[in-house]
Amino acid sequence: MGDVDGATNLPLVLKRHPDVGLLRFEFSYLYLGRRSKISPATLTPADEETAANLPSSF
Repeated sequence: MGDVDGATNLPLVLKRHPDVGLLRFEFSYLYLGRRSKISPATLTPADEETAANLPSSF
């Protein structure tokens, strides 16, 4: 969870979409242990502008 001002310690991923421009995402993953070959990852919009600009196809 982020601080009161909304800042988090998650790494940012920047992606440029051809129609809406720069999108900012926070990257996180779930580590399931040494024996697991599965490591799910998520990209979550890092700000309101990115969330509003996401194409409906996502």
